[in-house]
Amino acid sequence: MIVQATKNESNVRVRSEDWDLEKLRVETLTNLETAIESLTTDPAPLAEREMIWGQGENRSTLPFWNVINGPLADAIYHTGQVVSFRRTSGNPLPKGVNVLTGTRRGQ
Repeated sequence: MIVQATKNESNVRVRSEDWDLEKLRVETLTNLETAIESLTTDPAPLAEREMIWGQGENRSTLPFWNVINGPLADAIYHTGQVVSFRRTSGNPLPKGVNVLTGTRRGQ
């Protein structure tokens, strides 16, 4: 949904029920990388990008800002849940991890 909105393409749901965790991870990171590339190489302002569903006359749209308020905000929320669950299960993130830069001190 995020990638398609960056390219003003109609939203197409991908069936991922049969994917294992590694494939899901790779596809998610690839999609985010593609979205970043689209946003940095296409000079169109965000105000001209939309979330699009359907085709032709059966088409619905929402402004790109709904991507930020919807799927991206949801992803951030769930990332926090994963971090919290790791802590409560005794498996916290390693010391020195900087989640902002994606780096670890000493590496």
